[in-house]
Amino acid sequence: MIKQSLKRIHKELRSMAYLGVQGQPIIFPEAAKYAEYIKEHAIEQFINLYKAHKKKQQNTARSYKWGSEIEYHVVRFDHANKVAKLDFRAHEYINMFNDFFKDRPGKSVILQHEYGGWMFEAIPSVPFPDLSCSTFAKLANCYRTQRSIIRNFLPKDTTVITIPSYPMLGSGQYASYGEDMSPLSHKDNKYSQSLFTFDKAINTHPRFPGLTKSIRMRRGRKVEIKVPLFMDENTSTTIDTTSFPGWIYMDSMAFGMGCCCLQLTVDSSNIDHAKLLSDQLHVFSPIFAALSAATPAYKGFLSEQDLRLNVVEQCVDDRTKNELIVDSPHYVPKSRYSMINHYISSNPCVMEHHNDAPSFKVKESHMDMLSKAGIDPRLAYHIAAVCSRDPLVLFSKAIELDDTNETTHFENLQSTNWNSVRFKPPSNVKATMGWRIEFRPLDVQLTDYENAAMAALVGFVVRLINDKHLNFIIPISKCDENMKRAHKKNAVITEKFYFRTNIENNKEKERLTEMTISEIIEGKPSENYKGLLPRMKEIIEKEATLKGEKEEVMGYLGFLKDRARGKYKTGAKFIREYILNHKDYKKDSIITPEINYDLMNLLDRINSGTEKNLEIYKS
Repeated sequence: MIKQSLKRIHKELRSMAYLGVQGQPIIFPEAAKYAEYIKEHAIEQFINLYKAHKKKQQNTARSYKWGSEIEYHVVRFDHANKVAKLDFRAHEYINMFNDFFKDRPGKSVILQHEYGGWMFEAIPSVPFPDLSCSTFAKLANCYRTQRSIIRNFLPKDTTVITIPSYPMLGSGQYASYGEDMSPLSHKDNKYSQSLFTFDKAINTHPRFPGLTKSIRMRRGRKVEIKVPLFMDENTSTTIDTTSFPGWIYMDSMAFGMGCCCLQLTVDSSNIDHAKLLSDQLHVFSPIFAALSAATPAYKGFLSEQDLRLNVVEQCVDDRTKNELIVDSPHYVPKSRYSMINHYISSNPCVMEHHNDAPSFKVKESHMDMLSKAGIDPRLAYHIAAVCSRDPLVLFSKAIELDDTNETTHFENLQSTNWNSVRFKPPSNVKATMGWRIEFRPLDVQLTDYENAAMAALVGFVVRLINDKHLNFIIPISKCDENMKRAHKKNAVITEKFYFRTNIENNKEKERLTEMTISEIIEGKPSENYKGLLPRMKEIIEKEATLKGEKEEVMGYLGFLKDRARGKYKTGAKFIREYILNHKDYKKDSIITPEINYDLMNLLDRINSGTEKNLEIYKS
């Protein structure tokens, strides 16, 4: 019945608007004419948010609501020809799905639009109620059910795959419009001008192609994305490009924003708590990114790295050549997508020497506005830095707004500063929600169990910060170095990361050491460091009283502990080894369409319960 409903309302929904649009899109360079106006009013809108919610106090210990966002690729199989392609009808499936389930009892998931026309994001219809063991224990079943509902709604031979970078994205005819497998053309790429991806496959909402073109226009050239090529016995250094020997070269926003991730948004007690949570969780961005690594392949080639984050960083880097020069007065230290560049909490545990990264150049007038509104210097600098970026996409009927009630201009700039951790104010001056934190660096996992395990791990770290008042703060520069290391092949085993050992002292300067992820999780006695896992076990032993809860949450943590030890593979290592051992692989770093088809087919069978699950990860 669902499949019949999809066909019946297909034509009607194709013409429906989504992601509300107010007038005609305005993109760069036209948008630059409004830049200073938008920035100033974005500051004013934040000030009004701040005044409305600065005293907001909510939640008691462990009752913080939270949510997860799991992104999926929609993949269509042509089993007769052993081909798997991205299906860029995702926006239609989203509208149909949400319409079909809108008023049905027991609705558990909402689908949201993403950059790729072949992607969507699934969120729970209501937030998870708390950060308790009982809630964590239900996650794996929740995510399995979520995938099953989505999968069963889609047409025959169409499924959802949770893999960060689709291995064939940008290689040949990687996408199709549902059953229509007719070739796409690069000649139509008026937004990206890509030689490899297809603008036609971008989500058709004006924001997405608008961002694509604006980033290219603002920087004055196409985006230039490079990741190291994996060198096998028969690999040529120029197998992909003669311009960048030894590298995989990509040239459009789709290569980064077309990746899938797992994101978690956590509530807080108040603004000060939210700022501290943001700073503390930032330290875990590279460590948990390495633990989640699942991205070894790009554009039909195997790479020499395991993470997607530097690809996303490069794909939205709108800096001009002058803004990349360190000695230039216009120097901008990081891409719009990056690790955070400064801590924002005024808590004594966040010391001045911790903010040791190169500063963004912010407008003095913006700082004055924020200061006069009573906003502390660190938060004021953060907001001014967010508003130092140019707006990329505007809409003609959303320029002159009522700043006392609207947050459109602030959200425009906030939503195009894609940091590893995002400090999220309430959505408007009358919002009932509080100050929140979004944790963004995780690669989406290949299976629902892994996504549950990673979500629970982050949740337990929040519990350690909230309940045990631990201090994980280290200098920003060390976090940046940690993220560089996190990208390396098999970093979860081979790399060491800067971490503090005196995490129980909020007033003492950090005692830094370099540890493996296994040592960070389990402890390092020689450094008098107890580790995360023993402290998490204390929470579980005290709290998990219902039958099965303790076993489930300890299973999550045990799985990740064993992954850090090398007993279980990361998704990246599993994918890499599957490709290397495939019968069609020629030891040349090339992923053929049939290799990709077999890999996608295997991942679909694993997540539909017709194939062994975690056993595939055993080393």
